[in-house]
Amino acid sequence: MAGPSSDSDYLDPGWLTSRLCEQGHLPSGEALSITPGQSFESTAAYLTPLTVTYSRDAPASAPHQLIVKVYREDWYGGGRAEAVFYQEFVAAMPAAPVVPCYDVTIVPKHRYCRFVFQDISKTHAPPAGIPGQARLEEIVDGLLQFHTQWWEHPRINRSYFLGEAGGPLRMVHATKESTFRTYCQHIARGFRDFADGLGDELPGEWRQLCERAIAVWPSLFLNRVSAGKALTFVHGDFGLWNIYLPRDAQTHRLCFLDWETYKRSIGVYDLAYMLVTADYLGEPDISSRMEVQLLRRYHEGLLAHGIADYDWEACRYDYRLSVIANLFPPVGWQRLRSLRAAITAFHRWDCAELLD
Repeated sequence: MAGPSSDSDYLDPGWLTSRLCEQGHLPSGEALSITPGQSFESTAAYLTPLTVTYSRDAPASAPHQLIVKVYREDWYGGGRAEAVFYQEFVAAMPAAPVVPCYDVTIVPKHRYCRFVFQDISKTHAPPAGIPGQARLEEIVDGLLQFHTQWWEHPRINRSYFLGEAGGPLRMVHATKESTFRTYCQHIARGFRDFADGLGDELPGEWRQLCERAIAVWPSLFLNRVSAGKALTFVHGDFGLWNIYLPRDAQTHRLCFLDWETYKRSIGVYDLAYMLVTADYLGEPDISSRMEVQLLRRYHEGLLAHGIADYDWEACRYDYRLSVIANLFPPVGWQRLRSLRAAITAFHRWDCAELLD
């Protein structure tokens, strides 16, 4: 596919009117015209903004700015995952902090997956730097909506969640042991290539640390997750680039984007990933004090939602495990700077103790 879509039915005002009416977004009136904007690309998809005009009897709440997201063919699996996310998980959650989705179209034989979302680019933006304490607390609270809703839920134990996964989540994917050990073999080979390519750029002690972590990780992680306890639905790529903050907090709420890498895992991995990778963005380190405060808030939020069999020490242990796991994504990204941030966090939380 050379462009965002070879199937342009989403440009038909009649089609859009029908979809919005079915979902209750257009109780009166109709779409009169749809004007596409300049398409652009992401790693996984082609995106096209749309501007919609409506008849005079349409409500002011009708969505005037939309965006069409068409997954690349080689990211079709991620698109299918995001479709399940919206059709099953968001549908079961009240007021989930996600971008409204008006349509999902899937054509398996063509590996075609398309979404029509509300375009939030005028009302939201990713953080320009590391957010302040209040914003970070708001993000933690939004994350808790997902983690508490699906904590030890039967749905995350279905076969769908035990298949193979891609992306940065794989090394914390609580899946079948054989699948997980295959992930670990892949990361071991990937790290050797990464380290050899860097040569003297990679400090010897960093290489030893990563090799040790990769060697110990299978038994360490499998021992934690084998009983299936205190696991939940995690985003998996919960970096600041996937967190959009409202420009006006009085009229809009935050939104989390790009749900193609979610899986069953340790909840605090999302929090650790956000804080560790924040350093990659070139901002100063999150202080240890703030990090602990956010982890405390997360744990207290679990307790407030009735999760009583997960004490502070278990939460803190899982966070340290998650910091170790943040050593692995930079290998796939081939980013030494990201690895430096992860190693800094590794030492800050004395994670070497867990590898002994």
